[in-house]
Amino acid sequence: SFDKDASRYHATVYKRMREEVLTKANSMLESYFVGQLKNLHKNAVSMFSTQLQLALKDDSAEFASVAAMANKEASDFFLRGAKAIKLDETDWGYEEEQYQLEHDLQELTTEQREKELTKMQMILEKHLKKELDEPIKLALDKPGPGMWGRVITIYHRTIDDAEALLRKKARTFELNEKEQGELVVNLRRQGWVLMTMKVQEESVDGLILYKLLSRFEDKFQRDEQGLPRVWKPEDDIDTPFRKARDETIELVSLYAWIDNLDPATGHRFTLESSDDFDFDQSLNVLSETRQQELVTQFKRKVDASYVEAKRSVVATQAKVPHWVGVALLVLGWNEFMAVLTNPLYLSMTVVVGLPVAALWYLNMLGMVQTIGWKVYDQVMIVGREKLKEVVHPSEPVAVRLQSNYRTSAEEDNEDGSHMLRHRNSARSLNQSGSSGNRRHSSEDDQGIELSAFEENKDKKIL
Repeated sequence: SFDKDASRYHATVYKRMREEVLTKANSMLESYFVGQLKNLHKNAVSMFSTQLQLALKDDSAEFASVAAMANKEASDFFLRGAKAIKLDETDWGYEEEQYQLEHDLQELTTEQREKELTKMQMILEKHLKKELDEPIKLALDKPGPGMWGRVITIYHRTIDDAEALLRKKARTFELNEKEQGELVVNLRRQGWVLMTMKVQEESVDGLILYKLLSRFEDKFQRDEQGLPRVWKPEDDIDTPFRKARDETIELVSLYAWIDNLDPATGHRFTLESSDDFDFDQSLNVLSETRQQELVTQFKRKVDASYVEAKRSVVATQAKVPHWVGVALLVLGWNEFMAVLTNPLYLSMTVVVGLPVAALWYLNMLGMVQTIGWKVYDQVMIVGREKLKEVVHPSEPVAVRLQSNYRTSAEEDNEDGSHMLRHRNSARSLNQSGSSGNRRHSSEDDQGIELSAFEENKDKKIL
């Protein structure tokens, strides 16, 4: 519209006026352009973070390639948007905003890489703990001169596998040799810390004492073939006991500190100490005080085993001497021959002895004895009841027979009640008279009533 209306003016004036209008319009639109660049910057950063997080959810994804791809897509998105909103006839630029975007994307990449490295180290730590726990426990359960050598061998084997896995993962992060070396050193320290933690866990007083007692029992209560020993009176218990006890007590000093001699190389294995890691201090397992306490507790336990072994020997000695059997045979020879020569005694012995022997062989004597006692108790109860009936017989109870005829006593009672009713009526009639007449009439009435009662009674008797 400006070009149409201003074209009527002189060309120089038109050109000058057109430049002024463009300058004013561009100055007004430049702030909008800057605002749109910032929005593009923000959207590009959000796009980069989202795509990177989604791509890293796949365990097989390589961080370097995934981060480079997400960076390229975010930068292309920003450039396309910036070129689309830039006017051709202006000197607007987006290079500064693009540089800031690249810087922000690089910071996000570094931050995310640190997170992924920490995540990888945690995974390796779990792997180390899983690979060390069971083998270390089995090695400590078999104390002996080569115990710590087996522990060091297990540590090296596990660390070598973890280092190979670490270097394989480190390639995906584009780490330099120095960074990889630092990760390897931290991995070895972490593996050693996990190993010493497992050793401390297996070296608590209860577990150490259990291991010592198990070793003592293998030496004292079992023979060379691993079979349990049955002590006899003629056996020497003191010497094997003292030998097994002393050999087991020597194992306490073996558990006291970690022998870091590598059996594969013959050299002492060491790690560089740091502010939060002291290699020499990590070799100590049991203090002197704990060693003394363990030895004292162990001696108390094994003394009980020694006393038990002595008691078992005494128990085996407490048996009937052979001469007692010979004496019984000599003294009872006549009775034995009497039983054999008498058919009655012999048959009774067979009849009674065979069932008893069968019950003893079938292990049923206890059951028969229980049944016999129950029968005996029941017989005693029934016998006591019968004895009470004989000593204290019960008196017969009179039973009243029902009859259609009334007895004389019932008739006497009815007559007595009839006479009492007459007497009461006579008293009521004489209440209106004087007291003297009342007394006289009552005496007459009583006499009449008594005479009538006796007449009635005489009639019934007749």
